[in-house]
Parts: sequence; C-alpha cells; structure tokens
Amino acid sequence: MTPSPQPDSTVEPASAPRRPFSVSVRRHAIMLLTLLTLLSSAVFLYSPHLQRTYDVQGRMLVSARPIDAIPDLQRLPEAAVQNLENVADDNAVRLTVDTIPSGKQINLAASASNRQLALGRLHLLADQLTTFIHHRVQELAAFRRSELSTQSEILAERERAIARQIETFRLAHRGILPDDPNSVLSQFEKLSARLDDKQQRQRIVSDQIKRLQDYIARRHAGAGQNLAPPPPIAPVAQDPPEVPASTGADPEVATLTAQLQLINDQIDDQLANKHRTEEHPYVRDLRSQQADIQKRLDAARQRLAAGKPPPAGIRMPAQPSSPASSDASLAAAQQVDLELQALQAENDSLEVDVHNLTAQRDVMQLDVDQVMPVRREYEKLTAQMNSTQKDMQSVAAQIDAFNHQFGNPDSSDNSTPLAAGPVDIAPLEFSSASALPIYPKLPMIYLIGLAGGVAAAWLVALLLHRLDRSLHSAGEAAAILDVPIIGAVSEIRTRSRMHVYRFWRGFLRPLVAVALVLLAIGSAFLCYRELSETDVAATTATQQPVASLFTFRFGDSRP
Repeated sequence: MTPSPQPDSTVEPASAPRRPFSVSVRRHAIMLLTLLTLLSSAVFLYSPHLQRTYDVQGRMLVSARPIDAIPDLQRLPEAAVQNLENVADDNAVRLTVDTIPSGKQINLAASASNRQLALGRLHLLADQLTTFIHHRVQELAAFRRSELSTQSEILAERERAIARQIETFRLAHRGILPDDPNSVLSQFEKLSARLDDKQQRQRIVSDQIKRLQDYIARRHAGAGQNLAPPPPIAPVAQDPPEVPASTGADPEVATLTAQLQLINDQIDDQLANKHRTEEHPYVRDLRSQQADIQKRLDAARQRLAAGKPPPAGIRMPAQPSSPASSDASLAAAQQVDLELQALQAENDSLEVDVHNLTAQRDVMQLDVDQVMPVRREYEKLTAQMNSTQKDMQSVAAQIDAFNHQFGNPDSSDNSTPLAAGPVDIAPLEFSSASALPIYPKLPMIYLIGLAGGVAAAWLVALLLHRLDRSLHSAGEAAAILDVPIIGAVSEIRTRSRMHVYRFWRGFLRPLVAVALVLLAIGSAFLCYRELSETDVAATTATQQPVASLFTFRFGDSRP
C-alpha cells in the first residue's frame, strides 16, 4: 500500500490577492467619488473666506496742445504719475503712461479687499490726478505770466535808462547830433545837397549852351538858314526862361526870371521828391533866396517900366529895323540870343556858387571828421533803443497771446468767457470690469479642489487596494493556494435581498453618484457666487457719473 503524500510544511503566508488596481477602484467607486466630492466641495466653500484682492483698471486721456511759452505742458501726465507714485505708500495703486496719436493715456489700476473699495480708490486716484494737473497748469501759467511781466518791466526800465543816456548825451553834445537842425552834420548835409543841385544844374546849363552855340555857328555859316533851334531844357530839370519876344525885352529881367524858375524847381524837388518840410534848413534857405530874387526881379521890372537902361555888363540884344521887316528866322535868332545870354549869366552864377560851396564843404569836412565818433556813439545808443522797443513789442504780443489763451486775471469784465485751456482730460473709462478677484483666482481654486479630491481619492483607493486581503472569487482562492478548485458554493440570496441588490445597482447608486456630482457643482457655483460681485455692472454705471465730475478744462470754476 502506497503511503499518501504529506503536505509541505513550508507553506508561504497568505498575501494580498493579485487583482488589478482598477478592480479595487470599481469596487469602491461610490466611496471614492464621495471623498473626491466632499474634499473638493470643502475647498470650494472655504475659499471665499480667504483674504481677497480685487483689481480695477481704468484709463484717462490727457490732451495737451503744444504751447511754446510753456513746454512743460507736454510732460504733465508723467509729472502727475510720478507725484502720485511718490505719495503712495503701498502697492495698491499702479500708474503708467502710454503715448498715443491723440495725446497721453494714463493707465490706472487699484487693488482692494472688495470691489467697492477698489472702485472708490480708482476714482480717488483719478481725482488726484486731475487736481494735480489742474493746479500744475495754474502754477505753470502763473509762473509764465510772472516771467513775461518781469521781462516787460526789465525792458521798460532799460528803455528809460537808454532814454536818459540819450538825453544826457544830447545835452553834452549840443550842435553835433545829426537830428539837430543846427548841428554840423545837418549843415554839412544841407551844404552837400545844395552843392549837388548846383552841379547838376550847371551840367544841364552847360550842355544847353553848347547846343545853342553850335546852332548859332551853323546859322552864321549859312548852312542852317532853315535849321530849327534846339529845344529848351527839359522841364524836369529846368524850363526855358520865359523871355518876352518883343523888341523891348530886358536881359536882366530874363536872367532873374530864369534864376527864380530854378529856385522854384529846387523847392518843388525838395518838397515832392525828397519829402522835406518847410521847416527843413535847406528849404528855408531856398525860400530866402527865392524872396531875394523876387525882390530883384520886381526892381528890374520897375526899372524897365520907367524906361531906364539895364545895368552895366548886360548887353542889349540887337533890335530889328522895324517890326514889318522882321521875319520868322530873325525872331528865332533873337530868341536864341536872349536864351543864350540868360544861360551864360546863369552859368557864371552857378560857377561862383559851386566854387563857394565846394570851399565851404572842404572847410566843414574837418569839423565833420571830428564829430563822427560822437555820431557813431549816438547811433549805437539809438540802435539799442530801437532793439529794446522791438523786444518790448514782442513781449507785449506774447502777453496778449498768453492772456487770450489763459484769460486775463486783471480784467474786471467777466462777461467774456475764457478761451479753451491747453489741457483736456477725458472722463475716467474702465478698461477691466471683471467681477472676480485677482486673489484667490477662481480657476486656481477649481484646479486645487479637483486636484486635491482626485489625489485624496487615489491615495485612499491605493491604501484599500494594498490592505484588502479578502477573497472575492474562487479564482482568487485558487491563485493564492495554488490548488485546483473542484467546486464552489454560490451565495444564497433571498428574494428580498435580491430586490435590495437590484434597487441599489439600478436606482440608488446612480442617484447617489448624481447627487455627489451636483454637490460638487453646487459648491463650485457657491464659490463663484461668493467671490464675484453680481452688481459690478450696476456699480460701474453708478460710479461713471462721479468720474465725469473729474473732467477738467482750464477756466472751470472748480477749485
């Protein structure tokens, strides 16, 4: 008889079943889902109790028209931002400046523990910016107005000082300055003008004498019996003297008449062409000569009327035998002889005058050379006076333009509105209207809740999988014992137990799963509801009119 085999005394201790991890997850799915849901819901519901930080952003457009008088207006936005950054003692406000085609855009951002406080802080920041720009513009305008006023006073004082210097200079150099009628320079200019006129007239008379002599020579030679006499002197320089055509014409009367006509032409040239007045020394001298020649002409006419002969040295023209025997050529010859005689007398007088005037000018030239340094000094003073007056006119024009731009504070007439200011500040506009805080962030809360719930459920499932040593099927027993299974007794379930099992599997377990999911969703919604402010749109709408109160235009009555 063969002995039966003995069991091996070295059997390994029982270990955990070698089932997949997914089997354990499916077996504890409801529990794991419950754990995930509860942990996530706890995170969602606790997050609103954390310290929150809301961020509100806005922008303000500042437009500054360029003004040469105040170049700092273009840098006002940067100055305002820098001033508020220096005053602020925390990081609850942030300010930046961007340059856009229409001006400078100031970006504002304010942070607070609730939305209302952040909005109020943003509006307060906008009000501070507007107030700073308002007062800064007033300060710049007052400073520029003070500069212009000071510059005007300095120029006025300089003008008065130069005027005193000119007056002192004039008193110290009497009879020397060019604007003095009795000065050496004025007399020299008058003498030079007379000399130029005499020389010009002498050239005209000499040319006419040559033409007349040539005409007489050709006529005596017999080649110009029918030759017409040369025309008289041009009217612009000297009209031909009006010599009577009668045989009783007097050469002294003709000469004085020609001289009187010359003086009259010179006076007309001085008044019309050179724009001098009757008070000018040269004009007064010509008037004196005109009166003297007129007296001599009247005396010559009285002598001629009395039948007295002309003075010695003046030849009488040849008289024709009788008026009936004279012809046209003889009358023309007599007229030419009279004209030539008058021109020769005038030429002699002009030569004497030119000689005398030249000698006088040479003598006065020495005096003029001595007073020229004084004249240059005087011209320097007058140039300084003219420059100062031009500067004063320029400053006055700048003051008028500045008062037109900013308004005249000294004007008592308040009926005329002030001109539009150079700086315009648009109302505050919100560039960020999010109702959620920047801390804690809602997406981060959802991620942390879900990730925490999934991690906790995974750890619990792993722990249950490692600690579960029970056998749930015959296959697990055969795998552990390494023996074949001949048979197995199934679980005996009563009818009521089968109904409960089916109710759990078919209705209750899905209902529990849906309830857990709804719990997580509800917790997430409550978290969003608590963190967000549902009246953000209404708050922004009500705060916008307040922002419009901060709109600033220079000239406003707002302090």
